[in-house]
Amino acid sequence: MDLEMNPAEIPPTDTAALPTTFDRVVSKAENVLKVFSLAGIVLYAIGLLTTNTFLSKYSTSDFSILKPQCLFTGIWVFLLLALAALPSLGAIQLLVSPRGSGWARLVLGTVGLVVACYVISGLVDTLFRIFLSNGVGKDGNFLTLNIRPSGWRLLLFLMNFFPLSAVLGAWHRERSAGSPWKLLLMVWAITVTPMTLLGVGLIGFQIFEQVRPEVGGGSPSNANFYFGTDGKDMLTYLRSTSNHYHDNDPAMTINGDLLYASSDRLLIRIAYCKPDVDNPKVLVVQFQPVMIERKVVQAILFTFLSPTPPTKNCPFSAKP
Repeated sequence: MDLEMNPAEIPPTDTAALPTTFDRVVSKAENVLKVFSLAGIVLYAIGLLTTNTFLSKYSTSDFSILKPQCLFTGIWVFLLLALAALPSLGAIQLLVSPRGSGWARLVLGTVGLVVACYVISGLVDTLFRIFLSNGVGKDGNFLTLNIRPSGWRLLLFLMNFFPLSAVLGAWHRERSAGSPWKLLLMVWAITVTPMTLLGVGLIGFQIFEQVRPEVGGGSPSNANFYFGTDGKDMLTYLRSTSNHYHDNDPAMTINGDLLYASSDRLLIRIAYCKPDVDNPKVLVVQFQPVMIERKVVQAILFTFLSPTPPTKNCPFSAKP
């Protein structure tokens, strides 16, 4: 059978159907855009969940769809979670190393885990002090990993102890088979997923209020709140909870700590003095969080002072 074809019978190539360089560039750009869009949605969801975890302490919430601040929150929350989980990933890599016996790799992995925890904790402490910290707080003890932010040590425990416990169980059972990297990584991912949700809750409850609002945190900011005529009743109520203001004070203002601000509401914290339970002659500072409508506040003047700390030396003068 003659398989040769006459050149005249060969159909012409459809050059219009071939992708051009421009089409390939557009396709790659679309793929990159999809990846960034998905990453942005995930980070926004993490930030929204973290913010509302913080607000749940004050029995309120804010699930506004368009809130760019949540994206910044999601970025540094994801960064903390990823850094907290790195030591366990390094330990897994040492466990599957072909060099040495199984117990030697276990010891090496344990030492590597401890070293990684200290190195990453030092990095987090530096990043927090330079970029995230509000400048308020006590210096911790680096030897015990009690560093800034407060709560990092517990986050490190959550993201490493339980995932590594599951990985070690799988490694012990499959050690004779070589404990493939993919198997241990799958066990780690399955275990670290619920720990990530617990980590987000921990960050929302404890770390969120230590981060500056400019980067998506909830650090309290001391300010004077100036009320309009529509907010006179609210101002009267706030003064009734804050005994360092006299009833005859003509100014339509009150000092407090701004905890959270949305498009229509403000969450503020008013400090007042209260007799100590153990020693009634000593006044201690107590706090009253209040959610107010933003429209009743005409202006907010930030004092650039540190938030009122809980102390037994009450700095306010009580009502006569």
